[in-house]
Parts: sequence; C-alpha cells; structure tokens
Amino acid sequence: QAWAETEFKLRHEVNRMITKRDCLSKEPSNVQAKTRRLNRLLKSSEGEVESLAYRMGAASEETERLGAAVRSETIEKENLTLRLEEKERVHTKAEERMCGEMNRRNFEADERRSDDVNRAREDASQGS
Repeated sequence: QAWAETEFKLRHEVNRMITKRDCLSKEPSNVQAKTRRLNRLLKSSEGEVESLAYRMGAASEETERLGAAVRSETIEKENLTLRLEEKERVHTKAEERMCGEMNRRNFEADERRSDDVNRAREDASQGS
C-alpha cells in the first residue's frame, strides 16, 4: 500500500509538472501574441499621430492664411474709411461754400429789391 501511495503521489506530481510545463510552454506564445498585438497598436497609434500632426499643420496654415486675409480686409476697411471721411469733408466744404454763396446771392437780391423799391418810391414822390 505504501508503494501505491507513493505511486499515486508521484503520478500526481508528474501530472502537475506536465500541466505546469504546458502552461509555461504556452506563455511565450501568449507573450509573442501580445507583443504582436501591441506592435500593431503602436503602429496604428503612430499613424494616427502622424495624421494628426499633418492635420494640425494644415489647420495652422489655414489659420495663418485666414489671419492674413482678415488683416488685409482690415487694412482695406481702414483705407475705405479714410477715403469716405475725406469725401465727407470735401462734400461738407462744398455744401458750406454753396450755402454761403446762396446766402450772399439772397442778400444781394434783397439789397437790389430794396434799392428798386426805394428808387420806385423816389420816382413816385418826384412824379407827384
């Protein structure tokens, strides 16, 4: 019976060792599979990083282009504003000149009428 018990223990130990060996022999395969999977993931991530870097560069260029366009439009607006202000000044001066000329002419016309009325009165008083 001691022999059977020893045989049983040895068989049990052999089976445990076989199981452990199988697990250990599978471990490098598992590590290799995980390594391959991680390498694929790394390559994919690198591709995404490159893609994002390219897109960021393109976006930066577009931002710079739009900024230049805005600056150009701002300068154009300022130039147009200055031109408009100058035209308004010229128009105001012309308007003031025309008003002055109209006032002068009205004054002269009033003086002529007044002179004509005075002459007509003198003529009327001399004729009577």
